[in-house]
Amino acid sequence: MPFAPGQWRYCGEYPVAVRDAEAWSGDVLMPDPSGRCNVPSLGPIRCDPHYVPDDDALRSLRIVGDRLRALEAKPWTDWVAETPLLPALDDALDETPLEKEIAMKLGSLEAACQRPRTDLRIDEERLPVGRCKRASAKAPGELAARSEDWEARTLWGVRPRRILGIVRDELYDIYPNRIAVALVDNLDVALIRHLRSVRRVVELLKQRENYQHLLENSQNYRRAIRILELWRDALADDRQLKHAEDVQRRILKLRRRVLALKDSRLYREIGGRQGRLKLRMTNVLSNDDVYRQVAELWLAWEDHIRSLTVDPVVRWRQEQDAAEGFERFVFLAIVRALNSLGYSPTSGGQAVPVNGTAIWTLGGPAGEILLRRDRFCISLSSSHSKDPLKFVGLPAMLEAGINVGEWIASVRERSVVVVALPAEEPRAPVEARIRLHSLSDGVRQGPVFIAAAPWDLESVERVARILRWYTWSALYARYPVAIEFPEDWVAPEPTPRWVRIAGRCLYVVRPPASHERTWAALQARIDEAASSLTDAKSKLDACDQRDRRKRLHLKHKLDRTARDHAADLQVRTAIEGALPLVELLRVCPVCRTASDTHAFEHTSELFRSQCSECGSVWGRRTCDTCQEPFPFLDFPGNSPLDDVLGADRRYGADVLAIPLGDHVYVCPNCAKRTDGGPPSWNTQSSAASV
Repeated sequence: MPFAPGQWRYCGEYPVAVRDAEAWSGDVLMPDPSGRCNVPSLGPIRCDPHYVPDDDALRSLRIVGDRLRALEAKPWTDWVAETPLLPALDDALDETPLEKEIAMKLGSLEAACQRPRTDLRIDEERLPVGRCKRASAKAPGELAARSEDWEARTLWGVRPRRILGIVRDELYDIYPNRIAVALVDNLDVALIRHLRSVRRVVELLKQRENYQHLLENSQNYRRAIRILELWRDALADDRQLKHAEDVQRRILKLRRRVLALKDSRLYREIGGRQGRLKLRMTNVLSNDDVYRQVAELWLAWEDHIRSLTVDPVVRWRQEQDAAEGFERFVFLAIVRALNSLGYSPTSGGQAVPVNGTAIWTLGGPAGEILLRRDRFCISLSSSHSKDPLKFVGLPAMLEAGINVGEWIASVRERSVVVVALPAEEPRAPVEARIRLHSLSDGVRQGPVFIAAAPWDLESVERVARILRWYTWSALYARYPVAIEFPEDWVAPEPTPRWVRIAGRCLYVVRPPASHERTWAALQARIDEAASSLTDAKSKLDACDQRDRRKRLHLKHKLDRTARDHAADLQVRTAIEGALPLVELLRVCPVCRTASDTHAFEHTSELFRSQCSECGSVWGRRTCDTCQEPFPFLDFPGNSPLDDVLGADRRYGADVLAIPLGDHVYVCPNCAKRTDGGPPSWNTQSSAASV
């Protein structure tokens, strides 16, 4: 069974040996960079090494976790005010001592690779006479013993055709040259590691410009405000981008020079065959001016590696802190997403401390939800859904794995949202990437996957999109609101237009207007029944106790009237409870403005409403492929895209089913086009983006 970092949690009582360290109860299973765990009790299990986050990502998660640890006892308002983005790390942009050494001494390494020292190797080889420059001392004896090397016999002796000659060859594979070649590979790896951390900062800073261009061409200014507020809270200095790009260009320039050495004469001769070498100062490395600089550069690289190497026990605890920090980040992203959707604690819960284990009741435009947090996961329960939605954070870069589809198939639990880290270089197939971004199905098809990280500006929007789907789809699925009336109950005439009766159920099919909220006939019958109850009770009380027949008749009449009155009251109470739910159907999911009741269109199980404030259209449609209803949300600025992978950036959280065209969506039930067209959408542009 494949597994991802952080997927398994140890719940034993005693410590267990993992990677030369000890895992205690509550620790998650984190493999080493090669994907191995070295856990004797679990056998030779191995994780895809591409899932394992790099050291810079783990360091960022630890920084975020330490910052959010101070919020554990703070109220909800403090969590909402905290930014989920990681500020640009100044030390990540600093020039390392190794880079300074590379800049000063890379010229010596280039000289050693382009004009290397060599040893002369003297061999003896049988050569044609025309190619032999110097004959070996053994040549006469070898020629006498090999008549096949004779060309002819003459009066003066044998005329040779081949003769044993001395061949001199330059030997590149000497120890100083092996040090130089191995140093090229080592410097390349070190520069890639620093370049990755700098590139992460640059991409985060560039997202502001990318979103600014995207939001300028969009009518959804509310989303623009959400994105820019995130940016304002985390990064407010415009000069950081220029500085980060300068640092990136400097490192790229050094790396290009290092990569150019892989095409040098020395690297082509002996490159790619070096094992683990240790530096020992030979005469060449000590006395030659060029190779002495190479040796000093090797020592600088060793100091750099030594500064990054930590004890296995310390590294294990650092990875556990990173996993815990990622869980706190996921909770903060959920809090910020709920706040952007209009949810907040009810009954004075704003001042309640947000601890590690607690339950909050939140009210919002789609009804009430419960937010639970414990040591294992974070869950939400909507008042309209039976199944809670669990959030589990995995510090794993799932998109980087080629065979991630096998891991996805192994996750059996439904109604769970797996939050993983985004990959800088996705290697997964297009279909798996679409699945990992939850762009082809809904929560009901579970599990759901989200890519989120403190350095990704879209993280909160992705979480908010899943929360919107879970809450609003459950609300819309309750349409029409059914009320089962009591046995032998007959609806009074006339019936309101917002009520439909079928079988033994009464359905509220649309929000009633202000002038028609009262069912006049039902209310009149309730009032009449109440008056009849009063008269029947007075007659029963005034009846002679000895007239049993008359009292029995009055008692039956009273019971029948009370039963009918109770049934009418029960139906009226159920309708009064259903009306607030129906009113939620006409609340715009985008701007949270109640639409006009006349803009609410409906059929038997489908409805459609339009907001007069922002122009959004929402409701339920039917998929032509599977004939199942699904919720949709159309915003005027959300024009459909052919590239499904660009849906998060294009729509953000203001979408339910992913649009593919005019009134065409990705069905969340069958994961196909809702117009009954081709079985899948166009993935050519998606493949190009990979």
